[in-house]
Amino acid sequence: MALKIMSAFQPIIDLVQGLAYPLSYITLATGICLIIIGQKSQGIRLMKWAGIGYLFMQWLPGLMRILYDVGKGLQ
Repeated sequence: MALKIMSAFQPIIDLVQGLAYPLSYITLATGICLIIIGQKSQGIRLMKWAGIGYLFMQWLPGLMRILYDVGKGLQ
């Protein structure tokens, strides 16, 4: 049952992962523009969180599969 639910959400997961790259790119470019206009701290903060957000979006499905397997093993 849980595997059917997981496979049903796979297109949504693929969509979110696919959108993570262009959104991160736009956010990084915005951070660079902030640095150019003199707001260095805000620009670096924006770029840092864009990178962290992109990495988490790529790792999250794998992490959820691990948690599912651990929960299944505990039953």
